[in-house]
Amino acid sequence: PSKLLFPEVSHTVASRRVTELTNTKASTVLSSCPYCLSALESGKNKNDSTEIQDLIEFLYRGVMA
Repeated sequence: PSKLLFPEVSHTVASRRVTELTNTKASTVLSSCPYCLSALESGKNKNDSTEIQDLIEFLYRGVMA
């Protein structure tokens, strides 16, 4: 919920987290929290190659494949 109360701080923190996640060289990051997913997506740069996905949607696509 910090995204609603402190949008600038939330964006700064999310950008740092996305950078940390990108540095792990993971191709996909899963989040089970809708607020975190939204914050991470807003902190992503166009050049970031790491994909951020919702855990439940990821599992659903695997079951339906």
